[in-house]
Amino acid sequence: MTISTKSGSLLVEIGRIRQDRDKGSILLSNFKDAKMQATQLAVSVAMLMTMVGPSYAAEQQFLCKGQLVQQMPDPAIQPKSIDLNVTLGGKDKLSLIVGNDKLATRVTSNNKIQLKFVTKEFVGEYFHYTGDMFLIYNSAPLARLSCAAS
Repeated sequence: MTISTKSGSLLVEIGRIRQDRDKGSILLSNFKDAKMQATQLAVSVAMLMTMVGPSYAAEQQFLCKGQLVQQMPDPAIQPKSIDLNVTLGGKDKLSLIVGNDKLATRVTSNNKIQLKFVTKEFVGEYFHYTGDMFLIYNSAPLARLSCAAS
């Protein structure tokens, strides 16, 4: 449908209003399309913040408990138990406390799946999804720990 006016012609199309003037035109999309695009953008931003935000946001504290893994289990010998207090503070900040002793640590890599670190006594690997931690001691034994938020 076309309607003539003094300033030009007004063309009405299904779902869109287009106004032609002397040398320019204005195109206005219908409100359903604009609302849908805004909703999609808001959902995308929310999903991005959910995936990226918490991974390095605040300090996380864990209590990890486990024991040394024996090559040949001997029922007469009780495995040595290990309790660690772990604090993850950002991408490359890690603190380990055993009893009252704070261990000097250096993070060697950190990604969504695994955090690797070293101390004087062992190399450690922590798995973010499962909460499992493995300590590989320089003197050969291996320790497996389970970590939970504290």
